[in-house]
Amino acid sequence: MKHEPTDNQKNISTKSHNLTAAKFLEENGQFQLAWVEAIKSINHHPFHPEAYIQMASAAFSAKDPKSALVAAERALELTPKWPMAIKMVQTLKKYINKNPHVRVINPIDWPSLPPANLKPRLSVCMITKNEEKFLDQCLKSIKNVADEIIIIDTGSNDKTVQIAQEHGAQIGFFEWCDDFAAARNISIAQASGDWILILDADEELCLNSVDKIPYLLSQKDVSLYRVAIQNQDTGPRSKTYVPRLFRNIAGLQFIGRVHESILTTLELISHDWGLVQPIGDMLLIHHGYTDSIIQSRNKVERNYNLLIRAVKEFPQAAHLRMHLGLELMRMERVDESFSEYKQALDLLNTDKTDRESPEVRETLLTQYSTYLFIQKRYTEIINIFNSDLAERNGLTSGQLMIRSIAFINCSKLSEALQDATEAYNRRDESTFSPQFFDPKSLAVEALVGEAYYVNNKINEAIFFLETALKAEKPELRTVLSYANCLNRIGEIGQALEHLHHQALFVSDKPEIWIIGFKIVQQNPALRDIAIEWLQEALEHFPNDPILNGFKSEFIDKINFRSES
Repeated sequence: MKHEPTDNQKNISTKSHNLTAAKFLEENGQFQLAWVEAIKSINHHPFHPEAYIQMASAAFSAKDPKSALVAAERALELTPKWPMAIKMVQTLKKYINKNPHVRVINPIDWPSLPPANLKPRLSVCMITKNEEKFLDQCLKSIKNVADEIIIIDTGSNDKTVQIAQEHGAQIGFFEWCDDFAAARNISIAQASGDWILILDADEELCLNSVDKIPYLLSQKDVSLYRVAIQNQDTGPRSKTYVPRLFRNIAGLQFIGRVHESILTTLELISHDWGLVQPIGDMLLIHHGYTDSIIQSRNKVERNYNLLIRAVKEFPQAAHLRMHLGLELMRMERVDESFSEYKQALDLLNTDKTDRESPEVRETLLTQYSTYLFIQKRYTEIINIFNSDLAERNGLTSGQLMIRSIAFINCSKLSEALQDATEAYNRRDESTFSPQFFDPKSLAVEALVGEAYYVNNKINEAIFFLETALKAEKPELRTVLSYANCLNRIGEIGQALEHLHHQALFVSDKPEIWIIGFKIVQQNPALRDIAIEWLQEALEHFPNDPILNGFKSEFIDKINFRSES
């Protein structure tokens, strides 16, 4: 079904607003027209200190320093740390002070400056295609915060456009060209608000965040917020921080035909203007990545094909190789995945300027180490965490946990304890990307306990392991380490009681019975208990080769001696 433009789509255009015309007019002595042209840019991009500087330049060229100062001070109000604005205001004030009676020979009736918005306006920009499943709940979630909704549709044949119209959205159409950045740039080109919020149709703004947005928009020294987003099904453990809420600044562009990002252009501008990009107190809920939805949309295959093209276009872009590595891993092409992750790491190790965003640098180390961990490639984990990139940026608590386990498996026990305790001490720190091990769970106590255990610090180990065992489903290694600790301090009965409880609670872990037999059979006085333990273990796991090996070595020998 093809949709024709309707009344609420008439304002959609691809016209860009920049200062080229204003500069040209000033150079040709048309100062008032240059001023007016700058105002047009401000009307479209309200946060536009460069336009005010251009107005100041035009007024000064017209020999009207006082009007120039008014415009320059507005630029300084927007960007109080921008060296150009500071210098222009200082220069104009000095000029006026030295020439207090300066008279404008040919006064110009300058149009008034655009009023400063006391209540910043928010534009919500989206691109859509066949999103009838999610779009209504998405748009309902922003109805009390969005001053305008701009939707660029890329070819829907369901009720997506109808739903958007019902919510009063401005709708435009974009012929899909396998380029998400191009579609995003069309959407933000229409925004007239002071701030822009980027949403996908399968997301919604958390209700608790609605009242927090006015405060976020009122902050003077912020150009962008990284906001939390988490999957509906997996909850806080999946939380990550994404650059979605930013000022409507002229010249911003998304880059990348897939996994598109606006950070590249925005960070350069922010650095010059002295603006920051903190984490904002705001939460988005993501609905679209359950297995069934991934399969129905063929997102993995689509992303893979787009990333192959993107990497060919930008072979030095580490974030694209990282995303390609992730899609290859999802496709179970493990060796190819690790090749892309390694190339991404090599690029970031070589680039000492850290031009890639902190999100990319952290996420690469987390993803790469996680998949190496799953493959039990512990030496490689240690190597990537000893890389220049890791040393420059530091490790998160979750990354420290991964390296600690790698150290244990590589018999670097003191290093393992150091990492585990640091992870524990920093467990409340926020991270940009979800961590494979959640430092805020009891997993960190389990790791610290194990690290103390392998370093023969038994009392400390017991303290942390007892806490870790309060988890709903303790890790097997936690269960076994605690039993070994109790055995080390002579509490064999307590160790067996602990193991027996866990063995009955978890019915698929013969390792629990195995470690229990190893503990009890060491004491000749407990031979009968050892026999009973092993017989019960074999009732649960009659075909387990290790338990049957114990039977041959222990029970059968005892029976043979008795018969002799």
